[in-house]
Amino acid sequence: SGTFSPGGSALLASPVAEPQSGTVVPIGTTVQTSEAFSLTIVSVDQDALAAVQEWNPESVPPTGFQYVNVELELGHLRDQTDTFALETLVALGPTGVAYSAVNNSCGPVFGPLSPGEYGGTLTMTGHVCFIIASQDVTGLRLYDATQPADERVYLSLDPEGN
Repeated sequence: SGTFSPGGSALLASPVAEPQSGTVVPIGTTVQTSEAFSLTIVSVDQDALAAVQEWNPESVPPTGFQYVNVELELGHLRDQTDTFALETLVALGPTGVAYSAVNNSCGPVFGPLSPGEYGGTLTMTGHVCFIIASQDVTGLRLYDATQPADERVYLSLDPEGN
């Protein structure tokens, strides 16, 4: 198995090698991912076809995949300027497949989370939408790839708590 890329080849990467045994926190829990940033999952729409079609009416996920739209709060925790990159957000399915917030994006959705430079303490809420294999939706979790694998905290993307 690998990572699905819309508009590209179906397999981009092999299953992620990092352990999945790290702490998993429920939706609504804030996790400090670095000295600069924190993340909180606000809500998850595991079948976000309608949200994607608001922006792209012709969009449908490939067979065996579905759109998962994640509303999250990004906190910037210090006065100095730091750069937040969407590439650091990775959804991990129970099969071990990693889905990039950039390479596996379902495209624009309302209120996207903005990458870029942040200065001063603040929080902002935005959406990141993933194309996920249907078999990986239950038990899906998010992590920040800037965290060392042995310190990684996973944020649940499963409203049922699986």
